[in-house]
Amino acid sequence: MSLSRSLGDIEKKIIKLQRSNEFLKKVSCRVDEDLLKRTEMLEEENDSLHLLTQTLIQILIKKNVINLDEFDELLMEIDDQDGELDGKITKVRDVE
Repeated sequence: MSLSRSLGDIEKKIIKLQRSNEFLKKVSCRVDEDLLKRTEMLEEENDSLHLLTQTLIQILIKKNVINLDEFDELLMEIDDQDGELDGKITKVRDVE
């Protein structure tokens, strides 16, 4: 095998790797944009749920359906149903 042929093969491989690298950069940018959009959507949904929750709690308290201590007690009871007092509900995922 001649040196020029070896160099030619190496150059072809370098060009192929550069093209692959450019493709991966483009795909990565699209993934980053998708993740950013999804994150923004989740933040908006979280803000809406927070507003809704605050509204429901305040109306229940104003109408004397429940007081804040009862609410806190029930909150902890529900939180502990998954076995952990961690401030969130852990969903049990279905195994198929």
